[in-house]
Amino acid sequence: MKHLILRNLNAASQFADADTDHVLDVLDAVVSPVVRLYGVGFLQPSIERGPQLNFYKTVPADFRAELEAEESRRGPSLLVRYAAYDPLPFTFAELIQRRKPSGKDRWFFDLHRDYGVCDPFYCPHWPWLVVFKADRLQELTHESRAVLDVAARMAVHRLKEIAGHAALDASAEQLTPREKTALQYLSDGISISDIADRLALSEPTVKTFVRRATKKLNASSQLHAVALAVRNRLI
Repeated sequence: MKHLILRNLNAASQFADADTDHVLDVLDAVVSPVVRLYGVGFLQPSIERGPQLNFYKTVPADFRAELEAEESRRGPSLLVRYAAYDPLPFTFAELIQRRKPSGKDRWFFDLHRDYGVCDPFYCPHWPWLVVFKADRLQELTHESRAVLDVAARMAVHRLKEIAGHAALDASAEQLTPREKTALQYLSDGISISDIADRLALSEPTVKTFVRRATKKLNASSQLHAVALAVRNRLI
């Protein structure tokens, strides 16, 4: 583990000079004593359109094709929806235990196991998701998980630099301060009437702010607008 920590420290300068493709090579080299890089996903600006997952070169082409076809047909998986909330690093087994997927939500997990990918390790760093794989991930120590997460964070930092820090969707950037405030209050469970009272505005005015924000975010409902605003770090 000490060797992996030193590799992380030494990798900082390598990441600083890496282009997009080389970032993945550096990351795989850093973590290879413990795990192998599986892929890096980009979840921004909205998981409703599915993630942009860049598989690492060691992932079989037929698996890539089947997964992409299934996501195109079924939409984003349970795992992608969970990762969008930027939780602490987690494994397949941990997610299954927490969410207990069934029915149509099982396809993502079943497909991976068909290809022998039993328990990937996910490190979410919004809006990116870094995925590692190993034969015995369940034996990763707390220290190992933390160090892998640091390596993932360094790679994501460089990818953000390359992408110009991954700007939010243009429509989301157009939210006004009042629209963001209204959504923030709604996310806290505060009613429209109470929001109006706090802001010293009329209820119709607050409803207008919420309606405009919902339209700008291309949300299907007020609740959906709040969820998108939280997910995209707008509030």
